[in-house]
Amino acid sequence: MISYRIVVACCCLLPLLIGCAESKSELKGKVTYKGTPLNSGSILFQCEAGPVENAEIQGDGTYMISGLPKGKAKVSVQVSAPPQPGPDGVITSEPGTYEPNPVMIPQKYASVDSSGLTVDIQEAEQTFDIELPE
Repeated sequence: MISYRIVVACCCLLPLLIGCAESKSELKGKVTYKGTPLNSGSILFQCEAGPVENAEIQGDGTYMISGLPKGKAKVSVQVSAPPQPGPDGVITSEPGTYEPNPVMIPQKYASVDSSGLTVDIQEAEQTFDIELPE
């Protein structure tokens, strides 16, 4: 027979579990610099709720990330130059995606503390286009 305490505990925890499931969001958008879509790089989201998540920028400047908690997040955008060939002409394997001619952006956007970029995530599915002006 099921204990009364177990039933009460389940009834109390169920709203919390449902609330956790509803608090996650999917964010998508396009990243541009002076009107030109970025063709590589990554975006970092430092959420107030604690987690730090990142998304890869696709060749057309778009990105998508799921599982972000609702609330405010600081944002940074990083673009890395492609790896250079070593002395023997071989390009070393480095993590990340690279385009031969990446759209380079000012270094200030690489840090959540200096980028000045923020997003307020409120919807289950939300669009957040990032336009880097300078």
